[in-house]
Amino acid sequence: MQRSNPLWRAWVAALAMASAAACGGGNSYGGIGFSGGTPVCAKSSTPLQGIDVAKFQGAIDWNQVHGAGISFAFAKATEGLTIQDTEFQNNWTGMQQSGVVRGAYHFFHPQDDGAQQADYYLAFVGALGQPGDLPPALDWEVDDGLPPATSIAEAQKFIDEVRLKTGLNTILYTYPNFWSGLGNPSQFAGNPLWFADYNPSCPSIPTPWTSWLFWQYSQTGMVAGVSTGSVDLDEFDGTLAQLQALGGDGGTFPPDSGTSIPDSGVPDSGSPAASGLIAQVTGNEAVTLVNWPDGHMEIFGRSSSGTAFHSGSNASDGWTSPAALATGAACGSAAAYWGGVWVYPELFSPLSNASTGHLWWTAGSGWNTYQPYGGSSLSHLSTLTWTDGHVEVFALGADAALWHNFWDETQTNWSGWSSLGGSFATGAGPLMRPDGTGELYVTSASGELWHSVSTGPNHWGSFQQSVAGLASRPAPVRFADGHVVVFARGTDDLLREFDPAAGQQSTPVDPANQIIGDPTATVATVGGSDVPTVFARDPSGQVVSAAWNGSAFDALTPVGALRAGSEPFGWLRANGVTEVFAIDLAGVLQHSLRDPNAGWQPWASIGTGFDPCSQLPIDGGAILTSDAGLTSDAGTIPIGDGGMTTDAGLRHDGGAADPDGGAPGGQGDGGQTCDRVACRPLPSPSCGCTASPGNGIAGLWWFLGWSLGLVALRRRRAQP
Repeated sequence: MQRSNPLWRAWVAALAMASAAACGGGNSYGGIGFSGGTPVCAKSSTPLQGIDVAKFQGAIDWNQVHGAGISFAFAKATEGLTIQDTEFQNNWTGMQQSGVVRGAYHFFHPQDDGAQQADYYLAFVGALGQPGDLPPALDWEVDDGLPPATSIAEAQKFIDEVRLKTGLNTILYTYPNFWSGLGNPSQFAGNPLWFADYNPSCPSIPTPWTSWLFWQYSQTGMVAGVSTGSVDLDEFDGTLAQLQALGGDGGTFPPDSGTSIPDSGVPDSGSPAASGLIAQVTGNEAVTLVNWPDGHMEIFGRSSSGTAFHSGSNASDGWTSPAALATGAACGSAAAYWGGVWVYPELFSPLSNASTGHLWWTAGSGWNTYQPYGGSSLSHLSTLTWTDGHVEVFALGADAALWHNFWDETQTNWSGWSSLGGSFATGAGPLMRPDGTGELYVTSASGELWHSVSTGPNHWGSFQQSVAGLASRPAPVRFADGHVVVFARGTDDLLREFDPAAGQQSTPVDPANQIIGDPTATVATVGGSDVPTVFARDPSGQVVSAAWNGSAFDALTPVGALRAGSEPFGWLRANGVTEVFAIDLAGVLQHSLRDPNAGWQPWASIGTGFDPCSQLPIDGGAILTSDAGLTSDAGTIPIGDGGMTTDAGLRHDGGAADPDGGAPGGQGDGGQTCDRVACRPLPSPSCGCTASPGNGIAGLWWFLGWSLGLVALRRRRAQP
């Protein structure tokens, strides 16, 4: 990788090196003195071997590379804002096909905006965070003549933008003298370290790190399959399973490695909270939410006149003032945050003109307005984000069937609305199971609970009937062990639970207290454990909840003293904390946070002017009951004559340039800066270290040869 330290600094370092023993006077990197670090050897007795490459290695036979014992590799993708490595796509595909765990790095230039560099890199590489791939890597080794504060600030912007767009933590590549020249900034301690140090024993780790994840120990390695000459050699301090797990869960390293890599705040996939987070339904008729990868939330609602509103949270649970997004929205919107295909939030809405629209956020341009999304007279929307990252949207049709529209991977576009059949009175409660299959729960007009299972967006099975006697939209949630429980209001107005694995009976959660409307369920931390928690309204409109106590659900108890005009909506935040939202009788959007140590906090306002979207107005405890005996806010769904028209063949990309819609074309690098200096002898990666007389003099002679090579190579450096 590139080096840009002034040669005079290297000469000063060489003089210091000449008087120091190899293991006594500090480590060296290419003859550049470095002191203050602590030698840290691999914890693994057999660290995995890898390489990092760029276009200068030419065409690589990755099958030979893998056969030579190379387990992983990083390939250069981009540099600054204008350079794309011309061999990246070949390397990226070849690594995957050969079984080499693959990573992509960006060569960072502080003279360019860090966030824009991150967007440039992500757009070129494509979907990151796929199972088995490595997290993004930032090659930080030049300052472009700028002061450390500027370099540090732009690097932080790159890291923040990557986390925002992908939820992944960025690996930092650097080397000793450069890092010490920055002043050893402590703010990057949470970024996993990929360190270049050519000491033949073990790398000396600078502050703020105490361990390394990857070690580049040579630039002059020879590996079968790389025919153009030398290549960088690297080690990974862990097992193959740990290596493969790095990218798919937000960059969280397994705890037994001894290396801590903070992720985006989303609970690790094995935690109980994550089970609830993955499975939770995304909204109800009045509000819908998403968790951003950086940990903050965004909530969406509408005014009584049809203006779509949104508000965002911060780390201290403060919320921005609600702002208008677009006009023409009807109740029943649903939001989704895309995963591995694109990385941004999107809102899907029934519109007041009986059509359907969607709008989304993109970096640099923010939110757009509603774009046509096909369909006609669809309502009660819900979404499901599949484990591969793409989104599926469900809606109740005027013909009482359930309809869906999903992202078609083969067409790289929306499939268009098509019917899943059935005859229902509510929208769907979607659920993602631990094995990656999806499930839909929906209630018919006669009060029966139906469900369908799918292995993918276009593989839904026929609907199967389970329990009867229900009167609301189902609210499924997963326990920590993965099994599912479904909540719904019964025709007796009791909150009922149904365990699909336990039989065909629903049981009342609290036989002594009735509810109105639709319940909602998520996971909350109660007594130190993450347990399913259900929310509803009592007949006076007060928000109540019940949590699993280990053997049964507790009785319904008030959450504060809020009387809600909307259905409450429970949500698991990205940091594992539970929050409940409701619109009160005056149209104020309120929220309450559950402190794991102190219980529910007082309700607080997010903003005014929200439509509760409820067909159950509260008036002194009285509720509006439909003539079908259902006290459901689904009410009496207008059943069409079966002649609903829909654009089932729609291939719509939002009416505008599709956000993140594919990587830029294969552009040449236009005079790419050389990022390889193949001029150092191959040291042994062993952890032995034996001082001997003359080591300092030998180091000086070695450095003189190296510096001459560096001068020649730096003359080859082209400007981007």
